[in-house]
Formats: sequence, C-alpha cells, structure tokens
Amino acid sequence: MTVDSPYRVTCSCGTSIPVQKSAAGSQIVCPCGTAVEVPRLSDLRRMAGEAAFIPSTFDRVQQMLHDMELPLGEACLLSMRPTKDVVHVRIECEMPYRRGGSTRWGLAFTALLTLMCSWLFIFHYLASRGPVEWLGRELVVRVPLRVSADCQPEFRRLSSAQIKQLLSTVPIYAQLLADYPRAKVFVD
Repeated sequence: MTVDSPYRVTCSCGTSIPVQKSAAGSQIVCPCGTAVEVPRLSDLRRMAGEAAFIPSTFDRVQQMLHDMELPLGEACLLSMRPTKDVVHVRIECEMPYRRGGSTRWGLAFTALLTLMCSWLFIFHYLASRGPVEWLGRELVVRVPLRVSADCQPEFRRLSSAQIKQLLSTVPIYAQLLADYPRAKVFVD
C-alpha cells in the first residue's frame, strides 16, 4: 500500500488510513487493531473529491453526440477548407460473437451422414449439439466527420486504415480507436 494513495478511511480512533481502490468494499485493520470498513469505490472517489463514476471513452463519445458537441472543427479533413458538410462513419468497437453450437464443418459432416444413413445423422446431431453462448457486447457508434461535399466521393474510396487515420485527427476519436484497436470502420 502506498502512502500517497488519494483514498483514505478514518478509524474510530481518529487515524486516517490510506487505502488503494482495490480495497474498496472490504475491511482493513487499523494500526490500533480495529477492523475498519472500506466504502465502495464510488464512495471512495466522492470522498476524495472525484467523480463517482469515470465513463469510458465510448460513453463520452455517446454523450458528446447526444449533446451535439460533435463534429469538432470547421475544416474539411481532406481539403482543409472551411465546410459545414459532414460524413458519418460507423465505428464497430465490439461485436458479440457466438461460442458453441454447430460449426460449418459439423453441419457439413452432418449432411454427409444424412446421405449415408439417417440413424447415424440423428445420433451425431444429438451428440454434437452443444449449448450456444453469446459473448461480448455490441458497441457501435456512428460519428460525424467534417468532409466537404466535393471531397466525399474521394473519402468513400479510402481504405479502412486511411479512414482510421483521419478519425485519429479528432482527439476523442483517437482515444476511442486506442481503446478499441480492433475496431472496424464503415462509411455510411
């Protein structure tokens, strides 16, 4: 435990004890021997004068869109001339994926067994069926970029890597792409 921790709890004896955020919601022992309850992390943050919840970059982008604070800048990202025109880019930060169930090879094998004899098909189908589990979450955001109308055809021909590079010129989008390096981008 570092002494310069921004979080502190006070024992009934009056001792101020530094705590790490990992201790939130647990008990620690004061040097006097008393067990001291450590509040939840949100309460520790509030006590230290911080916000109770630190939103993710994705949440901040969503909030900025809601508050109409985007797009940033007044110039076209390609021509650098002033414009009010925007083009929208869909950023797929995360997409759910399926684990379990039937695979393509499993289905192909099942089809082959069906052609050979139906009782083997039924046995194989029942034996190979596993539970389907969806993992991950869908985090997709549609963001505006300043691109003049005369530059939009050129913009639509850019590769995904080039679009990411242009997105990175806007600081909040750069942070979003840094947080989700596998994000996919699509021009709407």
